[in-house]
This record gives sequence, C-alpha cells and structure tokens, in this order.
Amino acid sequence: MDANATTGYEWRLANPVDDSLIDLVSSEYVADNTGLVGSGGRSVWTFKASRAGKAQISFKYIRPWEKDVPPVKEASYTVDIRGKAVKKAPDRIDPTNWGDDDFESSFDGGEPSFGENGDMGG
Repeated sequence: MDANATTGYEWRLANPVDDSLIDLVSSEYVADNTGLVGSGGRSVWTFKASRAGKAQISFKYIRPWEKDVPPVKEASYTVDIRGKAVKKAPDRIDPTNWGDDDFESSFDGGEPSFGENGDMGG
C-alpha cells in the first residue's frame, strides 16, 4: 500500500486477523528509490494461510502517537482462501500486483482469492 514514513503516518492493522485462518508473517516499509528527501514508498504485509476459509484484513493509516484522531486512510480486504494449507510462508504480498496467477480478482475493489496451491502470492 502506498505510504510515506517521513510524514509519521504508517499502516497498522485496524483489527486483529482471524488467526485460525491466517497469520501475520511480517510487515515492512520499503522506500521508493528516488533519491529525493521525503519521497514515499510502500507498506508491504506478508500473511500465511493456515486453512481454507474467508478472512477479513483491515488496515488504518495513522500517526501512532495521535490519540483519538481518526485514520486518514483505511483499506479492507476479504481474502478467500482455497485449497490446501500453505506449507511455507509466501515471499510477500504486494496488493498492487494482485491479479497475477495466484489471485482471481484485482486490488481495485475486488476480493482476492488464493490459487489451488493455497499460496497467498509470490
């Protein structure tokens, strides 16, 4: 997801994920390689599916130290996990690339679905 750590904002989970279906493996901020001070980047989140089902993943874009301030952005995704459980964690999920062979729909309002191998991306 687009982000800019230089502003103090960061993507956080808005709600805990259903850990009976998916686990959060990692999250990281990856700065764009522009060489410009203050340029943005991406927040990349990696999840691992543990069994078939539907999971909701919701994010909020906030400054963590600002209390009682609503998020400036929100994003929510319904993930339809199909097939066998993942045996190893996928490399990473970049929602801007949804629509490749592992997913049946796109990032733009669609509901991403996992391929028959259970992979969440990569």
